[in-house]
Amino acid sequence: MSAIINQVANGIGGIATSISSAFDMIVYELGKFVRRFMHYIKVAFEYIYRYLKLASSYVQTLYNNFMKDPIGVLQFTGSLLILVNGGAL
Repeated sequence: MSAIINQVANGIGGIATSISSAFDMIVYELGKFVRRFMHYIKVAFEYIYRYLKLASSYVQTLYNNFMKDPIGVLQFTGSLLILVNGGAL
């Protein structure tokens, strides 16, 4: 009787071990995917930050030039808007 119980216990232990190893493999692959995904998210945010920084420097320069020569800046901005609306840019 105890031999049958030992065989059943060994079978259950083997099933538990295989389930555990499969679960570990899935968790490992998910971890790799999440690390790769987070790397791309980090790169995307770095580029967004750089473009926002560049845009803020352009706005600051435009503001400083506007304080020096408002009419010239308005003419320049109007010309750009006409070109963009016309599809030239």
